[in-house]
Amino acid sequence: MQLAEENVFDLVVRKMTLEFFAPAKLDDMLQVHCRVKKIGTSSMTFEYVISRDEEVLVQAESIQVCFDSTAGKAKAIPKEIVDKISSFEGTALSVK
Repeated sequence: MQLAEENVFDLVVRKMTLEFFAPAKLDDMLQVHCRVKKIGTSSMTFEYVISRDEEVLVQAESIQVCFDSTAGKAKAIPKEIVDKISSFEGTALSVK
C-alpha cells in the first residue's frame, strides 16, 4: 500500500479473462492459486486457478499495468520490484 501511496508502484487492471468450469458451493473448501506469469516493461500478466480438491473450477488471467497516478499514464515497473518477483517466481517467469 505504501508503494502506491508514494506513487512508486501502483497496478491497475488493463484486461481480465475468466473461464468458469464448475460451480462452488457455500461450504466447499477451495484452493486459490495466483502467480505472476510474465513481466514486461510496464505490465505484468497474472494467472489464477480456483479448485476444489483436484477439480479446476475457474481459470483466469489478468494484465495489470504499473500506473503513474500523477502523470495519468503507464510507467516502467521499478527494477527492485521486478527482481523480487523474479526471485520469488523462479525460472518459470518470463521477463522482457
